[in-house]
Amino acid sequence: MSIANEAAKYFKEKKGFDRLFVEFEKRYKGLERIGGNAILEHVTDDEFITIRGVIGDKLKRNGDKLSVPLLLFEEKLQGTKFSGITLLTLIEAYTGKTIITNKEKQLTFEQEKERFFIELHQAHPGSNSDFIMAKISEKSPGTLQVHALYQQDKKALKTVLGASLNAVNKLPLQQPKRLALFATDVTDSPHFFDVKTEAGHLLISFLQLLLEREGWVYKPNPNAEEITEILSTHRIWRDDVLNFVSCFGIRGYKDNEDLFKVLEGAIEEKTICNLPLRDVFRLKRVEAYKQKVFVVENSSLYASLIEEFQDKPFMPSILCTHGRMKLSALQLLDKIAKSNNVIFYAGDHDPQGLSIAENLIKRLESKVKPWRFDNESYLLSLSDETFDSEKMLTNIKEPQLQELIQIMLEHRKSAFQEKLIEHYYNDILRELTT
Repeated sequence: MSIANEAAKYFKEKKGFDRLFVEFEKRYKGLERIGGNAILEHVTDDEFITIRGVIGDKLKRNGDKLSVPLLLFEEKLQGTKFSGITLLTLIEAYTGKTIITNKEKQLTFEQEKERFFIELHQAHPGSNSDFIMAKISEKSPGTLQVHALYQQDKKALKTVLGASLNAVNKLPLQQPKRLALFATDVTDSPHFFDVKTEAGHLLISFLQLLLEREGWVYKPNPNAEEITEILSTHRIWRDDVLNFVSCFGIRGYKDNEDLFKVLEGAIEEKTICNLPLRDVFRLKRVEAYKQKVFVVENSSLYASLIEEFQDKPFMPSILCTHGRMKLSALQLLDKIAKSNNVIFYAGDHDPQGLSIAENLIKRLESKVKPWRFDNESYLLSLSDETFDSEKMLTNIKEPQLQELIQIMLEHRKSAFQEKLIEHYYNDILRELTT
């Protein structure tokens, strides 16, 4: 038996050394050398007496805490029959393993991680995957999920990252493709890139990184409509049928300047057309009556306004978003704005309604006119319903909404569009007849 193993056997047979050697190991790993003090909390009498037998009477307790200098223990070791071995050698013999410092462990971890990503990259070559892997190497925003998953489950990461790299290498698509079909092409599973899955989150992040080359600003937690927009920008469609905007009095033209007959038929019949996202994409340009478009978010208000204009000799252009803006509405409004139309936007006077208005103004700037976002309209439509999203309200910085925000903070109640139907009707009439 070697002297180190003999010493380890000796110390193991003595009661009171187990916790001390655990702390010795931790201290060495942290300092990367023998030094400092091993601290024992709630030290027992047996531990104190046993350790003092090696260190000597100078070893003192501080309450129930004991501090043991590693260098002193090593020095005292040389005065025993185990003289000639280092404390590190003894720790390794005692624990039965080679002690690796935290720095050495981290270096090994980084080297293995680098090899993992190199091998994965080599298995999925392509210009887009080259770009994404460079971003991963830089630990850019949008890649932190990759590094976190590496530590949690390398096997799972190999699967989802490999599939995501294959996916980006298929871009740009020549023809639009629905997300489920795109996922099937890449992985044989239609639900692999569902947006609530790990792979779905990763794909959305990578698609955003690709868009950064065109000026896109990365969004760490995109909402549902932002996710739909990110996918659609890459010609990947999500919910393209159920994602619709309601249109009244809107005329559209396709790439060849032919009239879009669905909208034209709705004009002839003076009826509503629910235009899905897939058809919004087919429009090259959009015309509105007298270049003015009126947008409401509430469907009952929308239906009431249209009924008021059924027997009028003209047909105002009115859209309904049915609450928070879907991508179909945003894309149609983009096309409307490009055709030099003015957009009047009306929404509920609550934190969510003002947030939608602010986002639309940011998107389309001077083309958008806030419609009845004023103190008088707020007080006329005030409800008994309180709101608890004060922080959301105070985070809205759009100058045109600040007066309304102040009075809303005073009353802390929401106000809804339904009480303003007559005012909206008169506003439209005045804008189009004067």
